[in-house]
Amino acid sequence: MSKVMNIKIVLSFILLFSVSIYSQKETPVVVSDSRIWFGMGAVISNFENGGASGGFGGDLNYASKGKLFKARCLYVKEVTIFLSESMPPESKIWESGLLFGFISQKWKKRISCAAGISYVGGTKVLDNYDEVNSQDAIKDIGTVGLPVEVQVLFSFDREVGAGVTVFGDLNSENSFGGITVSLIMGKLR
Repeated sequence: MSKVMNIKIVLSFILLFSVSIYSQKETPVVVSDSRIWFGMGAVISNFENGGASGGFGGDLNYASKGKLFKARCLYVKEVTIFLSESMPPESKIWESGLLFGFISQKWKKRISCAAGISYVGGTKVLDNYDEVNSQDAIKDIGTVGLPVEVQVLFSFDREVGAGVTVFGDLNSENSFGGITVSLIMGKLR
C-alpha cells in the first residue's frame, strides 16, 4: 500500500475524531447515556504462523443505549530472535476497521463485544523463506477481514480510564489476534 493511501487513512481517522468531539461539545445531547471516547495503547499479538509480535493501536468509540460503534486501527510487527548472522525479514500487518457491538456498564466498568469489517495490509514472510530467494518469500498483502473483540474499560474519573481488549482479525491472508492495553480519554460517565 502506498504512503499516500496510509496518509489518507490517518487523516480520515483524525477528521472523524475531531468532528465527533466538536459535535459533542456544540450540540445538546438528547440521550443521557451517550458516550464517546478515544483509546490508544500497546498491542501484543500472535500471527497465524505462530510468530510473536508487538505494536500499537488506537480506536474511536461511540456508545448509546447499549450499542457500540467503533473505528479501530492497529499496526503489528513480528518479533524474531535469531542468534545467527542472517536475520530473516519480519512480517508487518496493519488493520483499519469499523465495528458494531453491544456494551454494558456497571458503575466505573464497561464490558463490550463487537465485530465488523476491516481492511488488512502489510507484508507477510512465507514459511519457505530459507528454501527460496528471499524476495520470493515476502508477500505484500491487502485483503478484507472480519475483526472481533471483547473489551473491558475502567474509568478513573469522568474523562480518563484504562482498557484491556482481546481482539482477532480473521482474513484470507494472515489472520491474527492479541491483547491491547490502552489509555482511554473522552466522555466516560
